[in-house]
Amino acid sequence: MQSATYYNYDLDGNVKTLWQQIGGLGLKRVDYEYDLVSGKVNFVGYQQNKADQFITSTNTMPTTGLRMPGAARRRY
Repeated sequence: MQSATYYNYDLDGNVKTLWQQIGGLGLKRVDYEYDLVSGKVNFVGYQQNKADQFITSTNTMPTTGLRMPGAARRRY
């Protein structure tokens, strides 16, 4: 079984896209989006537009700075 991990970074040095080659499962992709001010992760998309996709997001409330988890969606 052979595995490998590949990264694509944005201009701030954050991981923008991660690909993992996993023996027996093929190539899997995870996309990230970050808050421009804090640098915290706002969005993670695993295998978007694929049968095994999982997407989650976090919204920061502007007045309090509290981070609220968004609704996770799965599509089968």
